[in-house]
Amino acid sequence: MTPEPTTRSSGVIFKSIVAAISVLVVALATPVTSFFRRDDKALTIVKAGGDIDVDGAPRGADLVTMGGDIHIGRVDSFAKLETMGGNIDVDAASGSVHAKTMSGDIVAHIVGTSGAPRDINLSSNQGEITLVVPKDFPMTVDVTLAYTDNQETAFHVIDDFGLRQVKSDNWDKKHGTPRQYIYANGRVGAGTNRVTISTINGNVTLTTK
Repeated sequence: MTPEPTTRSSGVIFKSIVAAISVLVVALATPVTSFFRRDDKALTIVKAGGDIDVDGAPRGADLVTMGGDIHIGRVDSFAKLETMGGNIDVDAASGSVHAKTMSGDIVAHIVGTSGAPRDINLSSNQGEITLVVPKDFPMTVDVTLAYTDNQETAFHVIDDFGLRQVKSDNWDKKHGTPRQYIYANGRVGAGTNRVTISTINGNVTLTTK
């Protein structure tokens, strides 16, 4: 029996490997830019360091970098974004959003309406957080803004929704540098979607477009 050509066999193996890969892992500290996933799988990128820049992820995105900025354009279904240090920007999210940075700002734009409740959780250990939601977006909001006693700047929760704000009276010394807190919470409309925001030494802005 005559064996098939090696080139054909190699091509079949290569195509099989490509078809089996549903996770994109990038270990080098170089930017990932202009990536748009067009198939029916969520986009996953894990980097040892460096920026991540994604044009779109119709089936959702799980993006992680050990240090660098994260930007995503349009994302549907869900967005799970995490960096050990850097800013996070979401241009248009129609599903749930979980964004966390150890040091940096977060800006997230929520779009569209959804029958299913969405969970929006934005967290920074040091930085400003801005959330923009559609008009009449039904949500239950909980904001925790901590500020330490070594900061000269006064920080604020700025919102368009009339949230109830409470400032703690005493300095909390359980976390190293003493800190106080501003809590803001409230319900908009039916309160369907859950919004949780926390940051240290940064303003929080909630607004509508």
